[in-house]
Amino acid sequence: MKKSTDKHKLYAIIGILIMLFFSVLPIPAGPITPIGMKVIGVFLGSVFLWSTGSMIWPSILAVALLGWFGYMPMGQILKNWMGNPTVVMIFFLLILVGAFQYQKGTQYIARFFLTRKVMEGRPYVFTFIVLLGVYLMATFVNPWAGVFLFLPVVQNVCQELGYQKTDDYTKIMTILVVMSALLGFPSAYFNGTILGLNANWEQVSSLAMPGGAYMASGMIIGLACLLAMVLVLRFVIKPDVELIKGFKVDQVTKNPLPPMNTKQKIVSLAIVIFIAAMLIPVIFPGNPVSQLLKANITGIAMTLVGILGAVMIEGEPVLDFPKVMAHNFSWQTYFMIASSLLIGGALTDESVGFTTLLQNLLTPIFSGMSPLVFTISIVIVAIIITNLMNSAVLVLILHPIIFTYAQVAGADVLPVVMLVTFSAIGFAAITPSASPYAATIFGQKEFVEPSDIYKYASIFVLVETLVALLVGIPVIQLFF
Repeated sequence: MKKSTDKHKLYAIIGILIMLFFSVLPIPAGPITPIGMKVIGVFLGSVFLWSTGSMIWPSILAVALLGWFGYMPMGQILKNWMGNPTVVMIFFLLILVGAFQYQKGTQYIARFFLTRKVMEGRPYVFTFIVLLGVYLMATFVNPWAGVFLFLPVVQNVCQELGYQKTDDYTKIMTILVVMSALLGFPSAYFNGTILGLNANWEQVSSLAMPGGAYMASGMIIGLACLLAMVLVLRFVIKPDVELIKGFKVDQVTKNPLPPMNTKQKIVSLAIVIFIAAMLIPVIFPGNPVSQLLKANITGIAMTLVGILGAVMIEGEPVLDFPKVMAHNFSWQTYFMIASSLLIGGALTDESVGFTTLLQNLLTPIFSGMSPLVFTISIVIVAIIITNLMNSAVLVLILHPIIFTYAQVAGADVLPVVMLVTFSAIGFAAITPSASPYAATIFGQKEFVEPSDIYKYASIFVLVETLVALLVGIPVIQLFF
C-alpha cells in the first residue's frame, strides 16, 4: 500500500512540474507563442497524470492553470469549461443513465441479451451484435447515447456471465463499446460536427461534399472496422471466452427477474423518450416538432432529469439526486471530458501557434506525392495526430493542406477529405487527450487501467487504419 502511495505522490509531482515549468525549458519554439508553451505544458502534464491513473484533480488543476497563466480570463475559462453545451448535455445524460442504473434497469436489458438463443456457444457473434447495436445507436441517434446506455449494460452482462471487472474480456468490451460509438460519430453525415467540417471544406475549396456518397462510404468503412476488430479479438488477442461458450439460456431463465416496478418503468420510459427525441429529427427532418427538438437537443436529457426528480412514487422521487450522484454518477468521466474539451480547444487556438507549426511541417512533406501516396500518407498522419489532439480541429487544419495539394496536382481530393474526416474523428481513442470519448475510456477506472487502454486501443486503431487504407480507399473511389 505504501509503495502504491509513494508512486502516486511521485507521479503527482512529475505531472505538476510539467504543467508549471515546461514553458521554461530551452526548446526551439518556432511559431509557438510564449502562452502556447504554457498551454502545451498543461496539456502534457494532464495527459501524463491521466495516464498514470489520476483523473479528477488533474482535470481541475489544468483548467485553473490555464486561467492563472493568462490563456484567457478565469471567468471565461470557467464559462467555456462547465458552460460548454456538450459538457452540460453529458452531465445530465450521466445523471439520467445513473438513475437507470440506480433503479437496476440495466439488469433487465442485460437479461434480454442473455436470453437470446443466438449467443449460446457463440461468444463472437454475441460480441459483434452488441457492438453493432452501439454503432447503430451512435450513428442514427447520438454517440454519447451509444456510450452511456450500452456501457453499463455490457459491464452488467459480463458480471452476470461470471466475469470479474478486471478480466480481459470485460476490459476489452469496455474499450470496444466506446470505440464502436466513436466509429458511429463520423459515419453520420447529418451529425452537427460532420456538417460543420464539410461546410468548412466547401468554404475552403468551393466543392460541396455529397451527403449520400459520404454516408454510404462511412457506413461501409465503419461496419468493416467493427468486423475487423471482432476478428482480431478472436484470432489474435484471444481473451478467455469460455464463460460465454459454456453459457446456456436456461441458466438465466430458471432465475427470472421480478416484474419491473413503477419507478423502473418510469425511468425506462424516460430512456426511450430520450432515444426517440434524438432520433425524430433525423427520420422526420422537415416538421415543426423535429425542428424544435433539433434546436434544443442538448437540453433533452436535462428536461427528463428535471421531470424524474419531480415525480413522486410512494413518497419518494423517481430520481433521488443525492443517491444517484453519490453512487451512480461517473465523476471521473465527467471531469475528464469537460477538461479534455477545454484543453484540446486551447491547444489549437490561434494564440498558441500549434496549428501554424503543424501546417508549416506538413505542407512541404505532401508536395510532389502521387494521389495514392498522398491519400495513404495524409490518412496515416491524421490518425497519428488525432490521437494527441482535438480531432475536429485537426480536420480543419488539414483542409487547406489538402486543397493546396489538389491545386498543384490537379487531383480530385473529395474522396480524400471524406476518408481523412472519418479516420481523424472515428479513430481518436488511444490517449485521454485524443477525444472526449477516449477520455471516457480512461474514466472507467473500475474496469480498465491506462496500460490496458494503451495496449488494446493501439491494436484496434491499427486495425482500423488498415481497414481505412485497404477497404476505405477502394470504397471512396467507388462512391465519389
